[in-house]
Amino acid sequence: MTRGSSVLLFSLTDSEGFTEYQYRHLAALTSHLKKDNEFMTTLPPIFIQSYHFHKAGLKSWEDMASCPATLKPGTYTIGISALFNKETEDKIQTELTIRVE
Repeated sequence: MTRGSSVLLFSLTDSEGFTEYQYRHLAALTSHLKKDNEFMTTLPPIFIQSYHFHKAGLKSWEDMASCPATLKPGTYTIGISALFNKETEDKIQTELTIRVE
């Protein structure tokens, strides 16, 4: 299977419809998988900071440090997708809606 730098990538959409996507590094890495292999990942705190950075329209990367690594109260949809190639491109994705209080 050929994949990017990360097999699993996140997206985050708030109740206002603003969406942040996790960036995929351009790469063509090869992995050899066996039956029942699993990929695990966690939502990186810098991804939440990036969401706040872009939503606020900030331009200077120095401002990223002032962005919180937690979500404010509200409803969010967290998406996760796997994109890879074997003979054709395959994409598997799912979403989960959460409420932060």
